[in-house]
Formats: sequence, structure tokens, C-alpha cells
Amino acid sequence: MPPTKPVLILFNDSHLVHFITLNYIKYIRITIPLFATVLYSQEITLSGEVKNQQQKPAEFLNVILKKEEKIVQGTLTNSFGKFSVKIPKGDYTLILEQFGTELFSKNVSLSKNTDLGVIQIDESIQMEAVTVEGRKKLVEQKIDRIVFNVENSVQASGGDALKSTKR
Repeated sequence: MPPTKPVLILFNDSHLVHFITLNYIKYIRITIPLFATVLYSQEITLSGEVKNQQQKPAEFLNVILKKEEKIVQGTLTNSFGKFSVKIPKGDYTLILEQFGTELFSKNVSLSKNTDLGVIQIDESIQMEAVTVEGRKKLVEQKIDRIVFNVENSVQASGGDALKSTKR
């Protein structure tokens, strides 16, 4: 490595003369921005516990943090109803939802690690209707025979039973 050239820097005191190498200046240029990035990008932790009306943990709810109507961070409550999210400092809207239905909403201003404690929710979701559909397998193998269910076959829509069994 070639020797570095010294740079002369004079301060207000005319009797003091300091020599700093160019490599030292390079290191300062690199480390100061790194420290600034670390200081500005510190994330804090938002945590809490969600319980229903019977004081039981509300499991696997969506925990969403929005900033200006944009989703910034999200997680799920665990089997104990607890959640923890790392997020940069700022003002957010905390939303708890299940099956696309909003159960809880609160504006939070985060400047340090925050524990919201226990959040009480009304977990009842009113559904209009539930439709369950099922189909038999196209081919079922039983102990003594093989059953071909014609109603699930594509050929059954436009032909007769004899043609369906031949194919």
C-alpha cells in the first residue's frame, strides 16, 4: 500500500498544527453516515394482548398497523392472544380484524417501546349465510368393486350412461 499524504489543518490557535492522513478522513466520511443511519432507523416494539368478552385469548387475529391508509406492518395474535410488532417511530392506526371484519381500531403515537396491555374485543361476527358444497370422488375403490360416479364426470353432461362407462 502506498504511503498516505499528510494534510495540514490549522485551527484558530496558530500554535497548534495537526496532521491528519487522508485515510483517517476517509474513515470519518464512512462512519458518520453509518451512525446517522443507525440512529434514525431504530425500530421500537409495540405489543399487547387481545381477549374476548369471556376473558379468553383471542387467537390468530390480524393485527394491522396503517399509516395514512397504507398498511405498514402486520402480524397475527398467537394462541395466547399476544402480539408483538417492530416498527419505526411514528403515528399509526392499530386495527384488529378477523375474517375481513374490523373488531377494534385505535390511533397510537409511538416514540418508545409500548405495551398496550389487554385489549378487550367483541368477538362475535354475524354471518349472513354459510354454504358448504361437496362432491363425491370420480372413482372410488371399494373392497369388492370400483365405483365410477357418473354425476362428476365431464362426459355425463351431454351423453348417456352407456357412453360414459365405455370411456
